[in-house]
Amino acid sequence: MTVYYFFRIFAFGMYRIRRLFVWLRRSRYSRGFGVQSPFAYGFVRYVVNEHYPYYAYERLMRQMPDIGKKAHKLGRLYFRIVNWKQPEVALSFGGEQDSFRAYATAGRRAMRVVSVDCSALMTEVEKELLALAGVVSFIRVVPEGGYKEFCERILAGAHEMSVLVVEQIHRDASMFRYWKELCAHETVTVAFDLYYCGVILFEKKHYKQYYKINF
Repeated sequence: MTVYYFFRIFAFGMYRIRRLFVWLRRSRYSRGFGVQSPFAYGFVRYVVNEHYPYYAYERLMRQMPDIGKKAHKLGRLYFRIVNWKQPEVALSFGGEQDSFRAYATAGRRAMRVVSVDCSALMTEVEKELLALAGVVSFIRVVPEGGYKEFCERILAGAHEMSVLVVEQIHRDASMFRYWKELCAHETVTVAFDLYYCGVILFEKKHYKQYYKINF
């Protein structure tokens, strides 16, 4: 038990050091500074870096004490994106599904969440993607399994009301290159590099832009 708690404390300390390093390196991008577009500034200021203590945060922290600081941080971001966009459907590919579902549905209880297993047949996934056409949709992708094929299908079917979030974009050089490929796709208009994840929007009324934000 003593060894277990030692490693928990050590891991927490390393997480805080890494967070500080990332924050310092990106400090000039925090809270929308230097962002020219009013739309992008509003998204950064009031969605990405909104620090209002929403009622659901404390409850979800108590319900899921073991998922880790980063998972809660991402969960709160998902809550704010859902709260902002009010999607009808959320599609989650790979990764830990329960915590995503808990945070996402806290942002909108009426939203339907579809968890896609990495080993799922793409014919099954296609049925879900067809159901997303014409509705506000939120897609979250954890890079594992057949995530590239899944992302390609998302890009092919994305529309102006879609929001795509890809986790672990800085996991390694190969993953970051793929993230940049996603951002360069012709359907993508605005992309935000938040280090721990990337957010892609498809609204055609905006010029193609790429932002690196301190999250």
